Amino acid sequence: MSYSLLAHLYPRIKGSQEDVATYSLAYILEQSSLLNEVFTRLIGNKLGIEVNNGLTYRCQDADSKYGRPDIAAYSEGRLKILCEAKFYAGLTENQPVSYIKRLSRYEDSGLIFICPKERIISLWAKLKNTASEAGFEEKIISEYMVFYDNVRLSIISWSEILSELIVNATEREPERLGDLKQLEGLCEKIDNESFIPFRPEEFGAQTARDIDRYYMVVDEVYKLLTTHKELNPRTKGLIRASNKQGYSRYLRLNGYGVGVCFLRDRWKSQTSKETPFWFTIWEDKDQSLDRLSRYYASLESATVDNSYGENYIALIPKPYVTLEEVAEDLTNQIITIIQGIENFPIYKSVQHDIQEEI
Repeated sequence: MSYSLLAHLYPRIKGSQEDVATYSLAYILEQSSLLNEVFTRLIGNKLGIEVNNGLTYRCQDADSKYGRPDIAAYSEGRLKILCEAKFYAGLTENQPVSYIKRLSRYEDSGLIFICPKERIISLWAKLKNTASEAGFEEKIISEYMVFYDNVRLSIISWSEILSELIVNATEREPERLGDLKQLEGLCEKIDNESFIPFRPEEFGAQTARDIDRYYMVVDEVYKLLTTHKELNPRTKGLIRASNKQGYSRYLRLNGYGVGVCFLRDRWKSQTSKETPFWFTIWEDKDQSLDRLSRYYASLESATVDNSYGENYIALIPKPYVTLEEVAEDLTNQIITIIQGIENFPIYKSVQHDIQEEI
């Protein structure tokens, strides 16, 4: 998958994920009064706070007693809203308790956390539990808005913020789209590569069984392929491969070296077909690599993933059927691929074609 330049450079930039994203967002809000107003309206609505004037946003606005939130928003010199940017890092000792205490001195103020959409439920529960344990009395206003003393607490996703900013920039300030796309690319990279915290229900035995299914399918397809004598299957000297990327079984069919694969990297890639199962040919019996590559190219583009420099053909499993039915169908898909290669015309050089025409 191709990310933005900012996302590409992030590993070489000093600072946390949250810091880089926060400074990027603050820079955008500083450069555009339009996007400042859009962002202010968006978080104001989330907090149930009406803001008549534009807000001034400051990064890392430290208070010696109450910590250092990522962004502090001021209205005519008065602290109005604190924003804390999160991806998958845990809460600090100041979050949210010290921030609520700091804001409680100001009437109609708010604290909002920004995080990935997938983390909203778990982070929201953690925020409320922490505030409750600190002795704050909670008044629930809506699903994602609570009231502590003078302070409103809410949560919003990075994707919701960026979607709203991009829509408005597209219509009214297209020159701002480049910066927004850079930040969007960074958030996507962090979302795709960061550790996602466990949910308690994931520790049950059912999760282990769910994971086992992918390995079972590969093994079952491999076993079925070895029974198709018309493909002259051979397995001698070929071993299974299990690693961080997934699980593969290798064999020879009609002289080709082939692999039946469960590949997590391709499965989670947004540029690939949405399937965990893939088929590849890693050795061509005739060494006619041109014919093989042209056969791959002849397939529908959505079924072939060569984003990693290798050609893998997507295998689409049937839903709501038994293991045997899934494996049989995937086996038939592989046989169709092998037959397609066998029937694909041998490459003729341009010179040879010209001689034939003469």
